[in-house]
Formats: sequence, C-alpha cells, structure tokens
Amino acid sequence: MTFDSFHALARLYCFVRRSLHPAASIALVLSLGMWPVLTAHAQTSDVEEFARAVQSFKTGKTEEAKSTFLALERAMPGNPAVLLNLGLIAMKERRTGAALGLWRKGLTENPTHSELNNAVQWGRARLQKPDVAHDFDPWESYRSSILLRLSPLTVVGTSAAFLLFCGSLWLRWWGRRRRAYEEETALPGAPLAAILITIFFVFLATVSISLFLDRLDIRATVIKPKAAVLSAPDLEATVLFEVFEGLEVLVRDVRLVGANKWRRITYPGGLTGWVRDEDVFSTADPSERAFEKSTEKVSP
Repeated sequence: MTFDSFHALARLYCFVRRSLHPAASIALVLSLGMWPVLTAHAQTSDVEEFARAVQSFKTGKTEEAKSTFLALERAMPGNPAVLLNLGLIAMKERRTGAALGLWRKGLTENPTHSELNNAVQWGRARLQKPDVAHDFDPWESYRSSILLRLSPLTVVGTSAAFLLFCGSLWLRWWGRRRRAYEEETALPGAPLAAILITIFFVFLATVSISLFLDRLDIRATVIKPKAAVLSAPDLEATVLFEVFEGLEVLVRDVRLVGANKWRRITYPGGLTGWVRDEDVFSTADPSERAFEKSTEKVSP
C-alpha cells in the first residue's frame, strides 16, 4: 500500500467520525483495521479499486463510491471490508436497516469479525425502535450468547484435535487394560483425562452441529421503517402484526404471486407471516437490493 493510499484512508476515518457519530470511531475502523482483510482476498486491481472508492466517498462522491464498492462485492462476495463500507454509505443515506442487513451479511461468513460486530451494535443503537424480540426464544438466546461468539473453523478444528487426543487416550487405556487381563495384574484406574477430554469433545461437537444448522437458516433484516406481516401473500390479507426497521427475522419461504414477490418470515419467538419482498433484505440477497429505490429512507 502506498503512502498516499494510507493517508487517504486515514483521512476518511476522520471524515467518518465527523459525519456520522462520535461512537463510530470505535465501531467503524475502516482504514487501518480493514485493509489487511481486503488485501488477503483481493487482487492488486481490486485493492486499487477499493482505494479509489474510499477516495470517492471521502470527497463526497457517494454514488460513485457505492457503485465501485458494489462491483467489488460482486467480485469478492462476503468481503467484510467492502460490506462494512457499503453499510456506511447506507447509514449516510439514512438507511439504517439496509446498513444492518449489509453488516449482518458480512457476519454470515465472518461471525467473529470485530469491526462488523461493533458496527451492528452501533447501528442498532441508532434505530428509532429497539430491534428486540418481545418473545423469548431459547435457540436465539443460545445463538447470540454462544454461536455468534465462535469461529466455525476454530470450533471444527478444535473438535477434530480433541477427537484425536481423546481417541489416543482411550486406546492407550484400553491397551493397558488388555495387558492387565493377559498378565493377570491389577487393572488400570479410570481414565479421568480421557473422560474429561471426551466431555469437551462432545460439547464442541454439539456446538459444531449447531453452527451447521444455524447456517442452514436464511436470515433477513427489515429495511422499511415499518412492515405489515400478513396472514397470506396478498395485500388484502389480514395483518397479523408489524415488524420495524432493523429487526432480524428468518426467511422460511419465497413465493411469486402475480407480479409481486413475497417472503414468509418468522419473528423470533415463533410468530410467522408474509411480507413483501422489498420490506426485507436477506443475507442471500445481492448487495444491490439494499439500495433499491423502493426502499424507504429513515427520517433523521
């Protein structure tokens, strides 16, 4: 990275602090912290495009920066540096729900990414209505308190290591036990180390399975200030309840009815209903959807 690029990124960081909110200096470390992540997944041309987009954003050319970042996201799907910046652009356009959706999309592949997690917490604090489910859901509680704090690769790798270790301990103990029978000597004591390691392995294996099951879910973020959840994919259907901007929901089904696309969502706690496709942005959606003109903006 050249000195000029580094200097431009540092100046952008100061600009973001002044433009958005003082708390953003903690959550949105765009320049120094995110550059190594980008270069680890990108070619030289992509890095140059990233620097150009940052410069555009710094000079107030938001649309140009947005277009470049979206192109980079298509080239490097799920890149946390790019999605973090796209979320910042959404925040500047007062699309808090869209920003949260973009940052949560980045967390799908990088659940322990500190900048993205901090950005989500910062964005949630700016919502007009708290995005907290009123009904308690044990799975969501388990997910937020444990699963989202762990790296899937680390958990799987540690599980494999514990499996090999506890397997070797059990085999060694079984061999000693067999020799004791053959030689008619005292049997070895209970393999406490093997038992303890096995308990840890079972716990990690359970967490690994939970992480796998969690990744099967398609999650979405409400990007409208308020969305009516209907009993059927029909504008004339009964309104069951309402969801507000920033709330994370589960997408259970997608259906095309005439010219309208609908999604069946589950509100944390079990309530289910249908919303218009434009009301939510899912982690499986292309990032362009977060900036569709049909998306309403949040008032300041």
